[in-house]
Amino acid sequence: MRRALSHLSVWTISAAIALGISAMAAHAAEPAAAESDYVLSMQTVNILGHAIALSKYFKQGKLCQQYVQSVSHSEDPMSFKMDVQLSEVCDEPEARKKADGSEELFPKKLVEMRNTQGYGYVLQLPIVKGMK
Repeated sequence: MRRALSHLSVWTISAAIALGISAMAAHAAEPAAAESDYVLSMQTVNILGHAIALSKYFKQGKLCQQYVQSVSHSEDPMSFKMDVQLSEVCDEPEARKKADGSEELFPKKLVEMRNTQGYGYVLQLPIVKGMK
């Protein structure tokens, strides 16, 4: 059983990394868009002991930030399965000052990301301008 779980962990981490940059790969086939699309930064979050890569990237002139939208998992210890859904917020890039005085780019309409605790994971709730 331990070997099966460790194999699953390697597959899950590989899949999570692929998810983290899948949006970039989807647009790489478009020659005009591929020239201006690139990953600006990566952030790793831990969900039930697995690393999930989240990207902040440019796509067709807009800045996009991925976040963990939902997590579901099986309770069966013999066949653990986890489903992580990522989403993104995209808008014009906006530079904002951080507490240390440096600047970081964010999608303009993204006000903040609020973390919500789950059982062994954190979901992120994007707060956007105009949200009611």
